[in-house]
Amino acid sequence: LKTRDRLGLIRDVFALAENGTLSATEALTFAAHFKADTEYVIWSEIASNLATMHSLVAHEPYPADFEIFARSLFSEIRKKYTWGTKPKGHADALLKVLVLGALGKYGDEQICDEAKKFFAQGIEKVLADLRGVVYGIVARHGGETEYRKMTGMYKKMQLHEEKNRIGSALTNFRHHDLLEKTLHFALSDEVRLQDKTRMIAGVTVNPMGLDISWPWIQRNWKTFTSWYTG
Repeated sequence: LKTRDRLGLIRDVFALAENGTLSATEALTFAAHFKADTEYVIWSEIASNLATMHSLVAHEPYPADFEIFARSLFSEIRKKYTWGTKPKGHADALLKVLVLGALGKYGDEQICDEAKKFFAQGIEKVLADLRGVVYGIVARHGGETEYRKMTGMYKKMQLHEEKNRIGSALTNFRHHDLLEKTLHFALSDEVRLQDKTRMIAGVTVNPMGLDISWPWIQRNWKTFTSWYTG
């Protein structure tokens, strides 16, 4: 099948699972047949739907099993990419970022260990398009020490693109107290007005931030209306 037809199939199957016509199990089983695919648009669709499902089951007894399954989906495509792989084109570069990011998200030990080493030794050694992946992985599997280092980097960074990468990573931590700090940090003068909402939204879609973000938004609603009304 052509790429557009394969994309249409996987997109439709997940859509049917989302509205309840198919079960989530059927959609995931179908997705497993795409392991050998090499097109970015296909993997982008799979990764997006996996992330949605992952957030929905985060508080169930089986997220670890889901993560094992997710890593298995990427078992073939991961053979194509390492941190040092040189992409052959724009789509290939996007796919590399997606694959490494997904493997880190779902706890691939090798990818996570390498990301932590890059972060410890100096992020300058990492290509710009992969820095967001490194930050995200370190945050997802990190704690107070990593959080302090990232906020310090954010404050010192001059390049706004890099600030946005770090700001996004600050929403990936899995500890309530750190996510609460991110929400308060978003209100501070350190974060530009146009970047505050992005940071806050990142906490709201983090399963670990669900129970703290909405009450916090309600408490600060007058502040938001004073900033953004108009």
